[in-house]
Amino acid sequence: MTDTKTAWDDVANSVTTLGQRLKTHFDDVVGERASDRKGLDDALAELRATLDRAYSAAGQAVKDPAVRESASKTGASFVDALSTTLTELGQRLKNLRQ
Repeated sequence: MTDTKTAWDDVANSVTTLGQRLKTHFDDVVGERASDRKGLDDALAELRATLDRAYSAAGQAVKDPAVRESASKTGASFVDALSTTLTELGQRLKNLRQ
């Protein structure tokens, strides 16, 4: 299991990679016009700043015992709901075969 920092670093790296790929496609379409480039640079800078703030908030949140407890309960609820749904689906499929 990965630790929290590694997991969020992976998210940040994935978003960076996605941003670079989107930038490449954008460059292909609009070229290097200064007005288009400035808008793109501003948008990417804002995206980076937003992700930095989100990363910081997530880092603080995972240190909060109440957040961890809530996340644990949420995860358990999700697993229970998924399990119940799959069990019900299995029953419906069995009934269809009969």
